[in-house]
Amino acid sequence: MLETNAYAVRSLLSAPPAPPRRFTPWPDDTGVGEWTELLFSATGGPTWAGAFRRGLSRFSVIVPTPSAHHCCVIAEGQPYLVDIPNPSQTLPLPVQPVIATQHHPEILVLVSHTTLVAVLPDARWWESTRLASDGIRAVTVSSDCITGEGWQAPSEEWEPFKLDARTGQIQTGVSNRCRLP
Repeated sequence: MLETNAYAVRSLLSAPPAPPRRFTPWPDDTGVGEWTELLFSATGGPTWAGAFRRGLSRFSVIVPTPSAHHCCVIAEGQPYLVDIPNPSQTLPLPVQPVIATQHHPEILVLVSHTTLVAVLPDARWWESTRLASDGIRAVTVSSDCITGEGWQAPSEEWEPFKLDARTGQIQTGVSNRCRLP
């Protein structure tokens, strides 16, 4: 499903029997919900299986991050930053549902209906403030900025925004009109 110079990720449905080492980044205390199970193989390292609780949309993808040892699993809208050599460091990211991704060699951007999450080369990440009332479109990413448009319900129009790619700070656009109490 995804292979780089540093790792490979495959569905357990198409992989050989699960290895003995298993990891679940989001324990299922309720017994409710469906899971996506994946097999991770680090180049020169251990193979392990991970179970990822699915979110509330139909968007599922595995994408590389700017970090050579991390990938992002999006299980039906719920994103996880996966540390392939150190699975115990894997964590769910605080945006749901993810509806799209945008890539740049130095940044991975996850797009929801109202906010963005960006993953940087050292696997640090940030979440933007609310950028829209309900809808983000036309997101583009460069090494220094992220631009796009957010739907603003009060004015019933798309308002452009520009964020600093390293910090998520708003450089232009996005008034407080889109921030709901």
